[in-house]
Amino acid sequence: MKNKIALFPFILILILTLFIFNNNYLLPRDANLGLDDLVMLVDNNMNLMPVEDNKILVDHLKRILKVWKNVKFSPKNAFAYNLQEYMDSRLSTGDFSKLQNLDIFHMDHSFIKARIHSYSNEEKAYALKTNKLCEKACENDIFNMYLANAPKVLALRDIHGSKVKEINKLYSLAYLDGAMFGDKYESPPRKRLYITNNYIIDDLKDIPIHTLIRGGYANGSCNDFSHSIVVSSYIFYNQNNIIDINDSFYIKNRVEILAYLIAHEIGHCYFNEKENYLNNKSIMYPVHIFEYKEWLKNVQIK
Repeated sequence: MKNKIALFPFILILILTLFIFNNNYLLPRDANLGLDDLVMLVDNNMNLMPVEDNKILVDHLKRILKVWKNVKFSPKNAFAYNLQEYMDSRLSTGDFSKLQNLDIFHMDHSFIKARIHSYSNEEKAYALKTNKLCEKACENDIFNMYLANAPKVLALRDIHGSKVKEINKLYSLAYLDGAMFGDKYESPPRKRLYITNNYIIDDLKDIPIHTLIRGGYANGSCNDFSHSIVVSSYIFYNQNNIIDINDSFYIKNRVEILAYLIAHEIGHCYFNEKENYLNNKSIMYPVHIFEYKEWLKNVQIK
C-alpha cells in the first residue's frame, strides 16, 4: 500500500506532462502565440486591403488575443507576394490536377445529401438556427440552403472575368491547404498567417456544415500539421453579390470582423478549440451563412 502511495505523485506528474504535451493551448501566461510570418497573398485582379487597415488589423488581433487567451500576437516578419507566383512555387501542376477533381460545384447532389446525412443533430440544429435538435426531416432544408447559396459563390468567378476561371486553383482551399502543409517542411519550419485578397472555396470532401450552407464559401482555414492559417479579406473589399460592401456597418467594422475571423482560426490551430455550434456568443461559433453583422455583435469582446 505504501509503495502505491509513493508512486501516486509520479503518476500524477506523468499524466499532467502528457496532457500538456498533447494540448498546445496550454500556453504560459503572456506567452507569444508563436506565429513566424504575416504573409499577404495578392491577386492583382482583386482589391487589396489598404495599408492603414493592416495596422488596425494587427491592433485588433493583439487586443482580442490578449483578452480572450492572454497571449501576445507579434509575428516576427511581414511579407507580400503575388498569389499566383507564390502558389506556383509551392505546389506543382501535377498536384493541382488532382485537386481540381474535388470541385464542390461539380459534385453529384447525391454526394451532398449523403454528406448532410452524416452531420450530427447539433450541426443540423446550427444550420437551421433552432434550439431544437434536428432529426432526418431537417436534411432537405439544409440541402436547399446549399442550393440557394452555391450559385452566388459560383458567380464570383464571373464577376472577375474569364482570367479568374482559368486559374481557379487560386481560390481552391485544397490548394491553399497544400501550400500551408508545406510550411512544416521548411528549414526551420514556419508558422504563417496568410491573408489573401482572393475568395476561398472549400472543395474538400469533408466540408463542414457551416461552409456547405454558404454554398462552399470559406472565410478561412487552419492547417493542423503546420499550424499555418489562411483567411480571406475578399468579401469586405470587393464588389460582390453576397454582401453590400458600401454598407456603413462594413466600412466601419470590416477590419474588426476580419480580426475575429482570424482569431477563430487561431482558436482551432493553437488552442485545440472545436467549432462551437451551440453558443453563438463564442468566437468559435462559425459565421452563419453570411451574417457577419450579427456574428460580430455576438462575439465581440467588450
